[in-house]
Amino acid sequence: MKDGPEQTGGGEGVAMTLVSVNQGYWIHEGDDLLNDLLFCRGAYPFRVCVRIFEDTFGLNRYLGGKGSIATMWQVNPQIIERLRNEELLIEIFSTDD
Repeated sequence: MKDGPEQTGGGEGVAMTLVSVNQGYWIHEGDDLLNDLLFCRGAYPFRVCVRIFEDTFGLNRYLGGKGSIATMWQVNPQIIERLRNEELLIEIFSTDD
């Protein structure tokens, strides 16, 4: 795996962070790597973290009023499945603390 640019939200070695609610996926951090992810080029392969929320209330608490999925890029579930198959997806099931 090539070393890609690292962001802060998903942990060490994670280049992109997604959020998920109701089986939809959106890019929270690392949208500059979207083309690399879609076309498997450039910095790809890289690890992607997805934080999965039970509902939009949990997601909104996580975002802290600093974002909305309405302003984020949505990711096709087939891309998520490819990341799973390539063992590049780190899934974190978020719970209320």
